[in-house]
Amino acid sequence: MAKRVILCTPDYFSVEYEINPWMNQSNSVDQKAAAKQWQNLYDTYVNKLGWAVEVVPAAAGLADVVFATDSCVIAKERVFVCSFRYKERQAEPAVYTDWLVKHGYSNLKVANNYCEGGDVLVCGELILAGSGFRSDQAAHKQLEDFFKLPVISLRLVDDCFYHLDTAVAVLSNDTVAVYPDALDAVSLKKLTSAIPNVIRVTRKEALSFGLNVTSDGANVVMSTGSISLQEKYQSAGFIVTALNTTEFLKAGGGVHCLTLQIDHV
Repeated sequence: MAKRVILCTPDYFSVEYEINPWMNQSNSVDQKAAAKQWQNLYDTYVNKLGWAVEVVPAAAGLADVVFATDSCVIAKERVFVCSFRYKERQAEPAVYTDWLVKHGYSNLKVANNYCEGGDVLVCGELILAGSGFRSDQAAHKQLEDFFKLPVISLRLVDDCFYHLDTAVAVLSNDTVAVYPDALDAVSLKKLTSAIPNVIRVTRKEALSFGLNVTSDGANVVMSTGSISLQEKYQSAGFIVTALNTTEFLKAGGGVHCLTLQIDHV
């Protein structure tokens, strides 16, 4: 069965505020380039990889709603509705939940604490959950109870990697990549103990947003910017597609940020 994902159109994407170190309002978005990069991602999923892609229309006034992974976590046909820390993004989950309900999703749970989808990675029968900048560790128990999957809590300590999906990449059910210094020592030990295969990434490689990937367990889609990281993935046995996402990097986003996964690896 084809992997299923959701994208949101980039119609209103821009940098209108600054809520992470990557964002600078003076660094304006090239709307045509952003649309082209988004379309290339869509075409890669559909035409190259054969994934099933649903598209949620963007909502005016929500500059970051294009980053689909942040508003919800979907696993086992259940939807965990996220809660954003910054007011600028707090209206985004309704765009996705309205669409999901209309398309037959009925088992929804709203986060009781701040929890953003970029901090939640499903890895086989585990959930890797981040905290430290955007999400509260208190949300991890609710994730565990709702999805009936054990949660590995990981604390982020470098604000350039403000969401877990900028610091950790799930490549398959037993393989992840990580920039070690983005996590505290206890968290790194928990991660390496829980996952059999761990690829370590340099800071330069991580700053390329090369950890912000999607994968079906065989194919990895990543941002361009680090040939050495691409080679690490290939050496581990993955087929890699590297895409230009530079317009979205202006807001601190990449491939995984743009993609809400229904099916995980």
